[in-house]
Amino acid sequence: MRRYKERLEVAGLVAMGLGIVLLVQPLTIVLFGIGFPVLLVGLIFYIVVNHL
Repeated sequence: MRRYKERLEVAGLVAMGLGIVLLVQPLTIVLFGIGFPVLLVGLIFYIVVNHL
């Protein structure tokens, strides 16, 4: 069970990192617009998995 928890935590961290990258990229406003929801989902996912 611990192995799956670590992998899920890494997935949450990757999602948060992707959200931050989307928020700071200068290419399009569409990517900027999906950056915050991706960051938020990654954060919530990480918090939930971390408390299991």
